[in-house]
Amino acid sequence: MTVLIRLIAILTVVTLAVPGVAVSAQAADDAKCAGLAAQSPTGLTISEAVLVPAAAAVPAYCRVSGETAPHIRFQMRLPTTAWNGKFYQAGCGGFCGDFDADKAGYSNTIGEAVKRGYAAIVTDNGHRGYLGDASWAVNNEEALAVFAETGIPLAHDTGTKIVQAFYGRAPKRSYFAGCSNGGRMALMAAQRYPKMFDGILAGAPVLHLTHNGGLYGTWILQKNIAADGSLIIGPDFNAKLGRLHAEVLRQCTAVTDPQHVVITDSRACTFDAKKLPHCAPAQNTPDCFTDAERGTVAAFYAGPSNTKGQRLYTGTPLGSEPYWPVWLTGTPRSRAVGMDLGRDYLKMAFAPNEPNPPRDAKSFDFDRDPPRLAARAGAFDATDPNLAPFQKAGGKMIMYQGWADPVVLPERTVTYYEDAAKAAGGLDNLQRFVRLFMIAGAGHCWEMPSPGPDQFDPIAALENWVERGKAPESIPIAQVAKDGTVQRRASLRPYPLLEAFEPQ
Repeated sequence: MTVLIRLIAILTVVTLAVPGVAVSAQAADDAKCAGLAAQSPTGLTISEAVLVPAAAAVPAYCRVSGETAPHIRFQMRLPTTAWNGKFYQAGCGGFCGDFDADKAGYSNTIGEAVKRGYAAIVTDNGHRGYLGDASWAVNNEEALAVFAETGIPLAHDTGTKIVQAFYGRAPKRSYFAGCSNGGRMALMAAQRYPKMFDGILAGAPVLHLTHNGGLYGTWILQKNIAADGSLIIGPDFNAKLGRLHAEVLRQCTAVTDPQHVVITDSRACTFDAKKLPHCAPAQNTPDCFTDAERGTVAAFYAGPSNTKGQRLYTGTPLGSEPYWPVWLTGTPRSRAVGMDLGRDYLKMAFAPNEPNPPRDAKSFDFDRDPPRLAARAGAFDATDPNLAPFQKAGGKMIMYQGWADPVVLPERTVTYYEDAAKAAGGLDNLQRFVRLFMIAGAGHCWEMPSPGPDQFDPIAALENWVERGKAPESIPIAQVAKDGTVQRRASLRPYPLLEAFEPQ
């Protein structure tokens, strides 16, 4: 605790002890928060510290904004009287560049953690920009290093310094949580900083970023460009998605849930796009598909390959069609975020001295260019299956992934988990400290409601494991309507077990 904060605390106590002088608890907290703004722990700058009153389920907290080197903007929430003694660090999605500390849910935000009394931090990971924009990365190796991995310990150091300054003691537990790129950061934390966090939540982790971005992202862009340069499937195609999804479910009935609404394991299904109703010449309605549309859909599901027919990476999962307007096709009012991510990844994909790198999806050669993506693998990819140091440090990690995620592909997440089981000497040992939960029908990071159960509390499950030794054998999950009514319930079970649906 700094001298300034000590003085504020002493003066507050003295004032309260003087007869006839009344100072509210809120005034004391306000003074404490303002005192934090008046000083900055070594290596960082605090630009704002404001007391926010309690509201609904959120306790009163000190909202802290600032910047730490190199150019990492952050926000923290420091509960005043309701602090649980713990620290929570959130990752950031896409290519980072911004943050939303008050966003609802659990995806790269801190609101739910603050409700539980955590002191929590979220950052932009060292640069400014829209999550689908990588222009900041061009000729900026410092920013790329922060984005790749060093932003994790830098944010942890910043957050714990501020916790120490505000509360006068270090947190008794530290947690990390992230989804998408935040999930990649979560796995990076377990692999490269195994002693830093007691518990980690890794949602939909884009753990193989060089291939998910460089191969899959480039592939879906390239395969969606017509000869005249127009999009083959774009916002207008959304009118056909209901018909496409119905046909996918029909061909995959053997691996759907009891109500045949969601697919329980997209790997266990095959799909023939040629069985889609065909549009005759000069006909194009929501009930049929042109040759070009059927070809693009088939290419999405198949995934990247070279001219020899060798599969280079996994493809868009079957059952993901309801999420395509957000990620792959866009709408008249919004861009396709997944397409933006695929388009811009090439701006960060190659080393500075790489000769004549492809600058856009059209110029990427799937025979020649894939090996060149390895230049960033050591920095970007969180694919190391050896989690023994994390286990030795006593850490616990919950991974979760939607089977219908069209951006971060579930097949790759499962493959990593299976590789980690082999490295750990078997699934039984891995499940002592890492468990994966696959969610039928769920898309990417809660960004769009699922046709099936998709609402669950990952923080509670992780706390029970870390702090009470209760490994998650199942996690309750529900489908909740806009009015709060629970429509369906199920239980997530550790992979390789499938989700268990309750009878209707």
